[in-house]
Amino acid sequence: MTIKPSHIAAAKLKVATAAKTGESVPDWIRELATRSLTDTIPSQESLSIPAFRTDADAGNTNAMVNLGLLYMEQGEPNQAKEWYRKAADAGNTNAMVNLGLLLRKRGQADLAEQWWRRAADAKRSEA
Repeated sequence: MTIKPSHIAAAKLKVATAAKTGESVPDWIRELATRSLTDTIPSQESLSIPAFRTDADAGNTNAMVNLGLLYMEQGEPNQAKEWYRKAADAGNTNAMVNLGLLLRKRGQADLAEQWWRRAADAKRSEA
């Protein structure tokens, strides 16, 4: 997985938002947020499957989504689906959208639409 300046910017925003709301932020996001947007990242260890797995096993739904993304990138959609489903069942709307995309690619458009509707409904209830 290549770290892009947008990843670093998103991490910086997440940390800043969490500071205002009191939300906890995983260590890997805090570490990423300390980098400069022009930094190169020599090691991807902190953003590997084992690193995300620790947070995911602790119930962090964002880590579950990231595991899904990593598994998709590695060509393991069944593993991705498993992690997206866990996060979606826990209410993570990003997981719901990603699970819908995966299901649509598999020709399961009806199931995909159900997940997208659930994500949309959850977003409306947050407003």
